[in-house]
Amino acid sequence: MECSDLHILSVGSFGNKSNTSLHRHQILEQLANSIRPIDCEQKQASIWFKFIYHLSYHGLHLPWPDVSDINKQILEHVGKEQFDLIWIDKPVVIRARTLRKVKELQPNCKIVAYMIDDFLNPYH
Repeated sequence: MECSDLHILSVGSFGNKSNTSLHRHQILEQLANSIRPIDCEQKQASIWFKFIYHLSYHGLHLPWPDVSDINKQILEHVGKEQFDLIWIDKPVVIRARTLRKVKELQPNCKIVAYMIDDFLNPYH
């Protein structure tokens, strides 16, 4: 399969023009036949989000709140269209059950979860 034949679901933060997630999305747009974006950009960080961040910084890891319903949006797109690739840039709010459901609905779809942060660092 050629890159130009790919149908991609791209999940990331696209709100800021100097955002590396947006830059990767723009490259995917150039390579793919078609691409559907899901913007994870939080318009305003909730107090809960800040609380979870500070707890994780001190070693207590809780699930990040999905205030933008990103998991629901992913499943809605996957339920309507066939994708060759789902690109998830910094997937901190994506749930394992969402990915399992994606593979159940579209077993041939490849999932790439790109995270530049060092997973061995206890603050990440």
